Amino acid sequence: MLLYYLVIRPLSALPLWLLHKLSDFLYFIIYRVVGYRKKIVRGNLKKSLPNYSEGEILRVEKLFYKHLMDIFVESIKCFGMSNKEIQKRSVFKNPEIIQKYIDEGKPVVVTGAHFNNWELTALSIPLYINNSVYAIYTPLSNKFIDEKMKKSRSKTGLTFVSPREVKGVFENKGEGGFAMFFLSDQSPSNPVKAHWMTFLNQDTAVLFGCEKYTRDYNSAIIYMEINKVKRGYYETIFTDLTHAVDSSEHGNVTEISNKKIEETILKAPQYWLWSHRRWKHKRPN
Repeated sequence: MLLYYLVIRPLSALPLWLLHKLSDFLYFIIYRVVGYRKKIVRGNLKKSLPNYSEGEILRVEKLFYKHLMDIFVESIKCFGMSNKEIQKRSVFKNPEIIQKYIDEGKPVVVTGAHFNNWELTALSIPLYINNSVYAIYTPLSNKFIDEKMKKSRSKTGLTFVSPREVKGVFENKGEGGFAMFFLSDQSPSNPVKAHWMTFLNQDTAVLFGCEKYTRDYNSAIIYMEINKVKRGYYETIFTDLTHAVDSSEHGNVTEISNKKIEETILKAPQYWLWSHRRWKHKRPN
């Protein structure tokens, strides 16, 4: 409670240019002094980018930590950001790709990654897309901060559901169109139920949920790519992958969507969440 009222709320009232100054200082502390998860980050980078030299790996590593601190302060700013500023800093280039399916009464699965500022992008979704918009949310252990976080993230009209509630949304929406947003680059909790594929040069367990809901409920599936225009400004571009569903074999939709994530990461690797223990599972026998 004290953290929220004494730190988060006062900081969220500051202009973002000043918070970016704080980000520069935090980069020095987190990267240079503390070395937060540096071993995990460097290991992930070396295995994922085998053609990069030691110097190139170090360059991406430094840029990643600078970007991570930007995401941290920008997420704090989201607590006090107006809808007008959200739309100014997070631009959707072609939301009509999603909207046309919703207007037809069709469910839409939108898949993306922890790339660039996914928090700000989540806030901006209902400002560009009409009708029901959902995102999956894993509750925090601190109930007070969890409640404040959900309130901030839903202030634009986004509805958050737990992983256990997703199926119910698809089954109970009736004829109404809606969009469900997934971040599909996390490590699955159960490697046995995961789909296995080569991702960033490594044998990787990937979540199968997007394909399951796409096939089970005849949903459209859209890929979401978030690009950084400049510091504090992002744009989102959508790609329709629905054509890959009908005639494809089991697992192909998952492969296609994760290859899109891989392509996005390789274009600007410094903007992905390398501090995540993405490859903690080994393929079951």
